[in-house]
Amino acid sequence: YQRRVRGQEFLMVANQILSGLSILWVFLFVSFMGLLAGTTTLICVLLFPFIIVFSRLRFTMLTLHVANFVWLVYTYMMEKWGRSKFLFSGDNIPKRESAILICNHLTAIDWALIFPLALRKGRLGCLKWFAKNVVKYIPGFGWGIYVLDSVFLSRDWNRDRKNIERTFSNLKRRGLPFWLISYLEGKRASQEKIEDSKKYCRNHGLIEMNNLLYPRTKGFVATVQGLRDTIDAVYDITIMFPDGRLGAWELLYNMALRRGNEVHIHVRRYSVSELPKNCLLYTSDAADEED
Repeated sequence: YQRRVRGQEFLMVANQILSGLSILWVFLFVSFMGLLAGTTTLICVLLFPFIIVFSRLRFTMLTLHVANFVWLVYTYMMEKWGRSKFLFSGDNIPKRESAILICNHLTAIDWALIFPLALRKGRLGCLKWFAKNVVKYIPGFGWGIYVLDSVFLSRDWNRDRKNIERTFSNLKRRGLPFWLISYLEGKRASQEKIEDSKKYCRNHGLIEMNNLLYPRTKGFVATVQGLRDTIDAVYDITIMFPDGRLGAWELLYNMALRRGNEVHIHVRRYSVSELPKNCLLYTSDAADEED
């Protein structure tokens, strides 16, 4: 009996040690990813004064190549090291288009789940995001997407409109390809937030969503109107986990321990000519279908 108790105690201690080592490895794994993004961004910033003397366009081209390298490492860590499996469905979108992407928002690392699709379509280094203003202060990813001319929003439309117009002006002037990613829900969906969204929809006579938050449309309408003559299409991206909702920690934990995640990405492509003049109608219909 005493031997059995000691054996059980030994297994418990061993399990705790393994759990502690696993958590330490996940921490180191995530730290490496952040350090890689932060270091490369810092290099770009340090080189900026020298390159800008010759050409702002050359600096932009440098950041695109650096981003392509960093995001490629991230993609390798997800698919090869982490053994994550990405399954794609929906429309077969052409390679190397410029597009606006609207995507559902499930986790704090949804931005990385777009990388495998972007890699396959030749747009990995061309990604830009609409993000909360506070994100640009985050070492690594935040600094990186700031250098890449992403749009940072403060929820003050008068201020945000100026940022949006300035970014659009830069995109048009440089004439470089891009994928501009927007999360129309504005925040990560949870069951509590979905219920609040349903209540809002009932009170305002809008379509109720069972799996998504009702989309915020003002920024999207301004984006399409501002870039209609620059983009080829709008992609409606739906990300789903067949095993249910997974948080960022679970995804990173599984990748670090090489357990893999299965991620389904469904894509609908709408060419610019298909988009109605009233994009509000489009976003409501697209969100209803995505839901």
